Amino acid sequence: MSKATAKSGKKENVPRGTKRGRPSKYTDEIVEEICRRVAKGESLRQIGMVEGLPCTETIREWTHSNKDFSARYAHAKALMVDHFEEEIREIAHDGRNDWEVIESERTGQERIVLNAEAVQRSRLRVDTLKWLMSKLAPKKYGDKIEVDNKVTMQPYTEIGGDAN
Repeated sequence: MSKATAKSGKKENVPRGTKRGRPSKYTDEIVEEICRRVAKGESLRQIGMVEGLPCTETIREWTHSNKDFSARYAHAKALMVDHFEEEIREIAHDGRNDWEVIESERTGQERIVLNAEAVQRSRLRVDTLKWLMSKLAPKKYGDKIEVDNKVTMQPYTEIGGDAN
């Protein structure tokens, strides 16, 4: 809107059907890049901060307004769960920071001790990924709940009576 139009409050002469605002960045290349990053475990917030990619709100809008994008995004989210499974295995098998060498202040000798902070950080990462997986793919990774709906009947007895 021009300064004169903003001051006067009058609408500009724009032909009907003409879209206003910034043109959409929706291209197959951008969609592929977004889906590739989602499948690798990146969040929409991380993707939205990348130069040349749309902001988080735009990506969310595309999931609601564009069926093709929505389907491709859903597939990328399914691949993300598989990526998280592999990441959990890597974290669980990586013990590089679990132990550290420290020097005793009293004796001056070096000794190996558990690095509890690194172990707890790994546990937190694994638990977070497991939680995400259970929400993204509940049928595969969610908690299994068994319902026992069998009813067993007890024989009728009167108070102080006998069942026979």
